[in-house]
Amino acid sequence: MRLLRDVLESWVHPRAVAARRIATAEERRLLGWLMLALLFAAVAGLAGETRAPPEADVPPEALAAGRLLGGLILAPLFFYALAGLSWMGLRLCGVRHAQGRAARAALFWALLAASPALVLKALLQGAGIAGGVAAGWLAAGAFLVFWLVGLLAVLRPAGAIDAT
Repeated sequence: MRLLRDVLESWVHPRAVAARRIATAEERRLLGWLMLALLFAAVAGLAGETRAPPEADVPPEALAAGRLLGGLILAPLFFYALAGLSWMGLRLCGVRHAQGRAARAALFWALLAASPALVLKALLQGAGIAGGVAAGWLAAGAFLVFWLVGLLAVLRPAGAIDAT
């Protein structure tokens, strides 16, 4: 329940939650955050596919299987690589105390914290209500803001994280 509370609190106090989560994150939790966020994204994508016109030669089950395969098997590799690139970028900018784990935590927490917007997008698309595109832009913007806030928390030395 604490995870859900922190995800929702991230929409109100993103800096405090990101600093607290990044400071205490363990590698096994990071992988859990990433997989949970990717599961939300995969399920949100399935909602859009159910409303789309069917492909001529591809059954819907194959599309769903492909989305789940890509979302839960291949996407983690991409996000681990992206986290590594962000860590190298921090190091190139002179942030010598930045750790790879902290860069991964900032990225993976941002993905998980932005997932409620993906769920909203899926609900709107699944119900056929206008606003799915706006919710998609909201999710992308929230992800970028949460990631930036997390990276800013990484910029501070370990003893200087202010979680207020």
